[in-house]
Amino acid sequence: MKREFLENLGISRDIINQIMDENGKDIEKAKSDYAAIKAELEKTKGVIAERDSQLSALRLLAGDNEELTKKISELEETNKKAAAAHAAEISELKINAAIDRAMTAARAKLPKAVRALLDMDKIKIDDSGSVVGVDEQIKALSKSENTSFLFEADVYKFRGFQPGASMGLSELKQNGADQKIREAMGLN
Repeated sequence: MKREFLENLGISRDIINQIMDENGKDIEKAKSDYAAIKAELEKTKGVIAERDSQLSALRLLAGDNEELTKKISELEETNKKAAAAHAAEISELKINAAIDRAMTAARAKLPKAVRALLDMDKIKIDDSGSVVGVDEQIKALSKSENTSFLFEADVYKFRGFQPGASMGLSELKQNGADQKIREAMGLN
């Protein structure tokens, strides 16, 4: 979505900023999810190709049975190690995606600096597969006096009269302003 499109619709800058912030969060979440899925797919393609080549090698070794069982046990061990390494990479991708989403939601100005301040030992993936420990740390960093400058300040909303803002007839009636206008104009 482009800012100019919203401006052409006559939407105020404050509302456009809120829309663009929310849209940015959605886009960043989608990008991180896409990157994680793409990396997992590429890793899986590599594992499948490796196992196919291992099976081809086994077919060539089928002549000697003792040698074949030895090779099979070696490959099983190698596959277990590869599966463990793959699981570690996937969890690292999930953690990185969660950190990126949390930094975007907190409106971090300097994501690399914020990431450097995170205690990665406290960030874990729980049994349900969700990442735990990121939001708490980023919230603490954004509220801390020493690190709050790394985050954009909250947008303040003004109450009362706002130049350029118009009130509808229903809002005027709720405030009792329509009656006061009628009295001032002598229409009662």
